[in-house]
Amino acid sequence: MLARAGLVAGLLLGGCGDDAGGFGTGAAADFGAAVDMTSRDGGGPPPEVEIEVSFEPPAVGATRLYATNAGAGRVAVVSATDFTIETVAVGAGPLPAVAAPGRDLAISLNREARSLTLLRTGESGTVPTTVPLAHDADQVAFDAAGRFAVVFEGPSERRRNFQDLSVIDLDSGVATRIVVGFGPSRVFFGPDDVAYVVTEDGISILDLTRLESDARPVLRSFGARVADATVTPDGRFAIGQIPSEGELRQLDLMTGEVAVADMAEAVSDLVETPGGGMADAGMPPLDAGTSGVPARLVEVTDVDLDPSSRFALAVLRTAERAVRVPIGERFATPAAWEVLMLDGEGVGSLVLSSDGALAVGFSSALAVEALTVLRLDAEPIDVRTVALRKTVRTVALSPDGSFALVLHRPGEGNAVQDPDETRRIDRSDGFSLVDLATGFVRLSLTAATPEPSGVALDPAGEFLFLALRNDARGVRSFQAVDVATFAVDVVELTAPPTTVGTFPSLDRAFVGQEADGGRVTFYDWRSGERQTIAGFELGAGIRR
Repeated sequence: MLARAGLVAGLLLGGCGDDAGGFGTGAAADFGAAVDMTSRDGGGPPPEVEIEVSFEPPAVGATRLYATNAGAGRVAVVSATDFTIETVAVGAGPLPAVAAPGRDLAISLNREARSLTLLRTGESGTVPTTVPLAHDADQVAFDAAGRFAVVFEGPSERRRNFQDLSVIDLDSGVATRIVVGFGPSRVFFGPDDVAYVVTEDGISILDLTRLESDARPVLRSFGARVADATVTPDGRFAIGQIPSEGELRQLDLMTGEVAVADMAEAVSDLVETPGGGMADAGMPPLDAGTSGVPARLVEVTDVDLDPSSRFALAVLRTAERAVRVPIGERFATPAAWEVLMLDGEGVGSLVLSSDGALAVGFSSALAVEALTVLRLDAEPIDVRTVALRKTVRTVALSPDGSFALVLHRPGEGNAVQDPDETRRIDRSDGFSLVDLATGFVRLSLTAATPEPSGVALDPAGEFLFLALRNDARGVRSFQAVDVATFAVDVVELTAPPTTVGTFPSLDRAFVGQEADGGRVTFYDWRSGERQTIAGFELGAGIRR
């Protein structure tokens, strides 16, 4: 859940917080009893809503910020070392520029011109190279080494290009057009310069070093339409799900073989009572048969993959359990699965740490004010509860798994005018920081909604930044969080924030702002010093 995408800003004011804290091993039943498992219309549990929080902004190179002025058809290239600026002309209708990882190189997709502009920045400045495209594109995916980019049109109501994409060699600037399965939505990169394109037809496999524009790539099919297909980091398997049928499917990308894990096998000990509740029918072996298991018990509300390609972790919210399924030969063998009981905790979504040793469960749909922390490397697996003071919108883990960032949902009503502290907290915007080792919680209330796209974390995991904006309330600022202490500092801005990110090698964060002529504030997170550059769209020369 925490993963790939880029980061454009959210929107402010930081308030203060109450501290809650500590793990609870017995609290689960308490808020479990209060969990409402029905939707507002009484027709069943509401669906979980998966919202990804990315800690990587899309327009930040190694030392440069690429800021797009779509109306003028230009990209401002801002140096984070000496704050010099140059403005580069690109094609008509540019989308926000996206930078390659670890390089001062960016791509501007020029929607109206059906082209892209490669922006290569060196000591002598930025050199633009225009590359014509034979199709529409609005998405860019880079491989980790920054050698290749795949550009395609993603799902939207206005999509016109359903199967064409181009692979861009970032060194030579050569674009190779490839036809893939219908409706590409995501691109994963595996070892040995191979790209895996998720489509409605299955996974199209591209060998980036041996592309042939006159040949179709290998297409591997799941044998059915699946949701949320994901490729394992080693590039060996793809995992998809059919949520309503309680199925996980494993696709062997080398052989095309499909294995099916039927989650009914993990709940065959449960039967429904006449009132719609559940009763334990006695725990038989996992492979003892699944006849008569109600469909709603096996509905999969979330699936996460271990970053080391060892297992998939599926959440069955109604059945109040998660299932750890080994990836590989034993995927479809129920006796090899591990069922984790989450009784009364209302968990509908999980996010895994980068080493797969820890998972944090929550619900983005139910009124549950808690996280469930699972230590997957413990024997037996340790399941604990962290109480919060607000319901959850989404959760992100730090790369080292030491803390969780929880973005909250505000309740209905006027928070400012409510004299009752509990209701005032419920009705306010805010976020929480959770120390996953101790269960300590820092709640920070805000005067604007913290958006998932407005979050940046320095790679060392020492400082966190949240941009906040509410034009109606005049809120325009960002918050700087010292992760070691959970202290929150508020930095007021002159203009509404639009982008936030970091330059890790320089110990600097930046906040792009909505202002005539352009505006960027740089923030040194060691000293707290700020440097604002404004009007660069008006004063900088244009390189052609």
